[in-house]
Amino acid sequence: MMNKYALGTIVGTALLGLVKVKPRSNGSTSLSCPLRTKTYGGIPGGGGFGCDREYNVAAQRYFEAAHCLLGSLGKVTNDDWQSMRIVEHDHIKEEISIMMYVIKEYKKQVYLDQFNPNRYRNPEQAMKCNRLAIKDIQTSAPLLIEKAKEEKRNLLENRSTIPNDVFTIANLTYSCIILTAETLLDSVKNNEVIRNAWADTDIHLYTNRLNNAIEKMYE
Repeated sequence: MMNKYALGTIVGTALLGLVKVKPRSNGSTSLSCPLRTKTYGGIPGGGGFGCDREYNVAAQRYFEAAHCLLGSLGKVTNDDWQSMRIVEHDHIKEEISIMMYVIKEYKKQVYLDQFNPNRYRNPEQAMKCNRLAIKDIQTSAPLLIEKAKEEKRNLLENRSTIPNDVFTIANLTYSCIILTAETLLDSVKNNEVIRNAWADTDIHLYTNRLNNAIEKMYE
């Protein structure tokens, strides 16, 4: 004979399928919103990149900052976006400053020159490091691009539930992640780094747009 606790569990489980999720005050359940429902906007720490060459370290730093920026935007309770803006002010400013630093510093030719094995005492070892760095880009970039595109689509689906300034910053952050990862991947051909992705004008353009959007939010 079934006891009353087991019966209650079965009935309760069945009823759950009949209960609708209570919508937020703005009319949306926001269940797919990456800012509200995903840790750090669904983006992995450091973009999933390693550190075999400083070229890759730049990627790690840039994507880590973007990941943390999305994390700050997601620290909202009961749609109290203004409290998030105030509490996360310093953190948001710190993360965009890191992204701006990366594109300014790592566009220098010296970071591309590090892939020249003839600069080292042990060219064979240098080539090994180069292969690891290139494999890191070829492995990590496609995964990050796919994930960022997925979360950007989720963000767009929830546009009406997010204040315009916050949406613009989040959308630009995902765009920066996608563009930068694509450019890094494109900078590698035939197991060689053929150009410096960090000197790409579009990466600089979009990162500056993101910086301007953050500045505007805090005017």
